[in-house]
Formats: sequence, structure tokens, C-alpha cells
Amino acid sequence: MFSENAGVACSTVLISTLMTVKIQNMLDLTGCGVRTIDIMDTDERYLVLQLINRLYPKNPWSEAYFDWQYRQGPNGHAKLRIVEADARIVSMYTATRKRLSLLGEERSAWMVQDVMTDPAFRGRGFLNQLATLFMADMEAENSCAYTFPNKYSENSFRRSGWTELMRVPIRIASTRQMVVDKQPRPVNSFEVETAGIWREARIPIGVFRDHTYLNWRYGRPETDYSRFTLGDEDGVLVLKVFDDGRHRIVHICELFVRSSCRQTLVGPTLAFVHSFARLNGAELITCWLPDGHSDLIQYERAGFMRDLANDRFIFVHGAKDVADKFVRGENWHLTQGDSDVY
Repeated sequence: MFSENAGVACSTVLISTLMTVKIQNMLDLTGCGVRTIDIMDTDERYLVLQLINRLYPKNPWSEAYFDWQYRQGPNGHAKLRIVEADARIVSMYTATRKRLSLLGEERSAWMVQDVMTDPAFRGRGFLNQLATLFMADMEAENSCAYTFPNKYSENSFRRSGWTELMRVPIRIASTRQMVVDKQPRPVNSFEVETAGIWREARIPIGVFRDHTYLNWRYGRPETDYSRFTLGDEDGVLVLKVFDDGRHRIVHICELFVRSSCRQTLVGPTLAFVHSFARLNGAELITCWLPDGHSDLIQYERAGFMRDLANDRFIFVHGAKDVADKFVRGENWHLTQGDSDVY
């Protein structure tokens, strides 16, 4: 879909068209209807929470979490399409609004998340139909999107024309004793200078990380984060202590620095992370870092190795004018802070 070769592009469009026809032929909406949720309506919120908590009872959503996730994002309300039957939601497809740094400019984008269908209604083409509607919206506004699907919905993204960017680039390090010669400064929230740090990090593609975004992102209800600034307002670090039932882990949710400080600040900051993990009784440290990332050597020196057993994928869909660069994993800055799934 994003090939630079015109012949391949035409073939891909044809395949995509045939695929869409096939998907539509498979659709069975008997007794059901498709519509867009009014995200600010209290009754609608109840119906969405009912579906989510019915499907994922071990990780129930609160009203506060719903509001934070869908209503309070710094770039506007989420878009949520549903299939309903008998006055309840049986399938949903959600996209939250993001602002991307994209090859030197800033552009609106979407993160698709919380894509699910009630087991009793699976196999009827609901997610493919909702995806088709979303893709039509995207192409009409020439916007971009990315997503981190679970294994249940992964193939629906392949079928609906998304491009597989990479496996989720999880790296893991065992905590070790390291000399810490630079101490980050703890902060309760980030200030306006954060946008300057992000811009000077000179990252080709990634969610625009200014203080408004970071304070929203790490204001997630019922979740504790440790926030730091690095050097003389030269970088940002956010850590989360997490227990997965087997190990106590520290997640590096954010770590980015001005490009002029990359060689002098990343390594010492990772040494601090090891110290922080040991102080918090953690055995492991995890992060996301794609192959080809400019900081990779420093992470490897700090003991971070790819988790080769990981089988989750990241998918993207880029606007036509940037499509060839959008699908190159080495251009992306993706962290565990970009996904709520730990």
C-alpha cells in the first residue's frame, strides 16, 4: 500500500479493493445497527463500560478512567463507532486523537485502540466493517494512524489494509549495580520547556510530547509514575514500578533528550534507572526501543536486549505524502508510554 513503485501501488489498490468487497460480502448485521457514540453522553458511557468490563472483568474500567482516556485527551475527544443489538453494544472500534511530530512538521493523527467484539457476535465481520469506515475517514482527511492490537484483533488490521510496522520492540535488562554520577530531578508535573526538549531531540516520527500531553498521559487514574527532568532541562524520564505476578519490574515509559546531549546524558540516565530499580526491589527493567534507534548502543551497554519471544505487532497507516517514510520502523520513537498495555 505504501510502495514507491507505481505498478506495485496499483496492484495493491486493486487487492485492497477486492479485499474490501470480500469483507463487505462477509458482513452480517442481522438484528444489529452501526453508529457513532456520543462520547459525552452518560448513558453511552455506561454502555461502553458494560461491554469492556464484560469482556475484561479482571481489568475493569472505572468512569474516571473512561473520562481520562476518551474525554480528556489534550487533542480532543475520541471517536468511537459501535455495533449494537438489543440496546447493548456488541462491538466497538475506538480512535483517540494524537498530534504527531512527522518529519519536521506537526500533524494530527489517530491511535486506534480498544477494538473488541462480544464473543457471541464474532465471525460476522463487525470489526472489519468498523475498520473500513474508519479507513474511509482517514483517507478523506489525509491523516495518519497507528495501533498496538492484541492477538484477538491483530488479523483484522491486516485484512483492512494496515501496514505491519514491526514487532513491539520490547527490551529487557536484569538490574545491575552501576555507578550513578548524574541524578535526575524529580518533578510532580512537566513545564512548558518540555516541548523544546522534544523538538531538539530531532526524532523523525513520534507523538508530540509537550507538557500538556505528558501531564495528561501520566495523570492516568489509579496509576503511580515517577517523573524526572534530566540535566539542565535537557531531557525527560518517566518510570513505573510494576508487578506482573512473577517479577517486580521497572518500565521506562519515557526517556528522550536534546540531540546535543544524547552522548552524554542517555548512558548516565540508564545507570540511574538501574539504581532506581534496585531501590524499588525490581529484578528487571523493560523499555521499547526499535532497531536502528540512535540510542541503541547506549541501551545495549546498559544490558538491554530484545525480547525475542514477543509476538505482538505494531501497525500503521500513513497519509499518501509521507507513506514511504511512515512505514520504516527506524524513523519511529515508540515507548511503553505510548501504550497502556503492560
